[in-house]
Amino acid sequence: MKTIQIFKVISLIALVSVSVLGQSRDQNYIISRSYPSGKDTTGAAPKDSIVSISYYDGTGREFQTQTLSDTNTTVIVSSKFYDNKSRLIATTKPFQTTKDSLKLISNSTLYGSFAGTGPATGQLSTAFSGDTSAYERLWYLNEPTDRVSSSMPFGKIYHANNHYTTAFYGTD
Repeated sequence: MKTIQIFKVISLIALVSVSVLGQSRDQNYIISRSYPSGKDTTGAAPKDSIVSISYYDGTGREFQTQTLSDTNTTVIVSSKFYDNKSRLIATTKPFQTTKDSLKLISNSTLYGSFAGTGPATGQLSTAFSGDTSAYERLWYLNEPTDRVSSSMPFGKIYHANNHYTTAFYGTD
């Protein structure tokens, strides 16, 4: 009887400790290191490589990529935004930000209150001389297949004048 009660207590402690170690936004990432093609990488130092990191949310969607410059003083950042149906709705134009490591940068630092629609502020806007439209935007048909209905490329020229590409789908 005592053995069963001790087992139950140990099981309960194990369950509590597992639930505390859940995923968070900054723990899901893949780091890759690549070397220039054609280069003999035998004995190559890590400084001779290009280091990139991709961050993923809890559902496995990539939401931020970073590539460290060869001088280790700047990072090239790009982000993706999704709607409540997990469809990609916006991709930011890659831009440089001053940073010396590949840690997750919060969206509020990079884009202000931007969440995939409207003007993008923050470091993205500063990097493109005040252009708050440095992102590509997608819209979807309201149907079960979730096909893209239209898209708008990067830049204020397209966003300010509502220049976008519309998709038309035929029937079988």
